[in-house]
Amino acid sequence: MSESTQERLQRAFIQISQWRTKGDLAAADSAFREAFLAYGSETPDNVNAADLVSVKKFNSKHDFTFGGLALSKPGESLSAILNQAEGCKIPKQVSAAYPEMKQAEWDAALRLATMALKVFESEKI
Repeated sequence: MSESTQERLQRAFIQISQWRTKGDLAAADSAFREAFLAYGSETPDNVNAADLVSVKKFNSKHDFTFGGLALSKPGESLSAILNQAEGCKIPKQVSAAYPEMKQAEWDAALRLATMALKVFESEKI
């Protein structure tokens, strides 16, 4: 049976969490990018995201994890960025699409997204 693009992307996330060297992360970056674009298709927004995000070793200020998904240039982890967004007001576009959403629900969505990214980061050894 052939692996679906969803299963391929799931495997890429799991592999990110298991690798421990910079070389491993470089291989994970390539595998993640291919799986991400295969699953989401090569639309301009997906290609742009794949260009701006990479699997890499985190900046030294992160003392709990070794590497994972980060912004390509500054190297800041996506989980840390979302963590900082927690508590921010609901964006206008989100409020327009979901007018009954409460701040606590928005905060919960960001918390779950943060934790989902965090669980796929590799731990320091």
